[in-house]
Amino acid sequence: MRILIVNGNTTQAITDLAVGEARRAATSGTEVVGVTARFGAAFVSNAAQEAVAAHAVLDALARLYRGADAAVLAISLDSGLAAARGLLPIPVVGMTEAALFTACMLGDRFGMIVLGRDSPPLYGELLERYGVESRLAECRSIERSLLGQDDALAERIAQEARTLAANCDIGAVVVCGVVFTGMASRVQAQVPVPLLDGIACGVRQAESLVRAKFPLAYRSAAGPAPGMTGVSPELAALSAVPPSPKDK
Repeated sequence: MRILIVNGNTTQAITDLAVGEARRAATSGTEVVGVTARFGAAFVSNAAQEAVAAHAVLDALARLYRGADAAVLAISLDSGLAAARGLLPIPVVGMTEAALFTACMLGDRFGMIVLGRDSPPLYGELLERYGVESRLAECRSIERSLLGQDDALAERIAQEARTLAANCDIGAVVVCGVVFTGMASRVQAQVPVPLLDGIACGVRQAESLVRAKFPLAYRSAAGPAPGMTGVSPELAALSAVPPSPKDK
């Protein structure tokens, strides 16, 4: 099995971080490869950058999906997820989507930890889109100044997670943000409820979907459509005629 990790940010270090965690989470025999967005923000942090990231994600997928059995989006707002599912003949999983739905299977309510005080509204829209906003108990944010200080960041995540577990009746805490990748497993022993990493959850979900071999017929139901101009040739071709499963 081959899983493609698609970083919608332009920072290669984020891709490396996500690929490393994906390989730790994957089962034996699963190959994990990563790709970094060719354009957009170094780290997506607002709605405008997120819109560009969706295009960058589709661009990367169009170029590299062949040969992959599934793809996981390594961008915490799951940018381009719905569009990717409408275009590709392989399962596509959003990292935050996977973590949120895993949290819903672990308890009636869950907590969230995000990066930046301006992030909760963006995640609020995401939760509403997935229909799980009523199951969020509380969302806590961590200041961006802690990025690059791994020990301090890990301790702060553990502290916030313990606070959520103590104050709320929750079954899990979703640690949102690709820059937090790997922190959940690092501090899990310090927290009394499961900490969910989006990349790890996404890879496990992708593996399950590949093994289940569900038909993805709805992806080709739209049929041929007018192509696009000004985008990569691969994306223009993909958007004009959705591929069949044999094109993997």
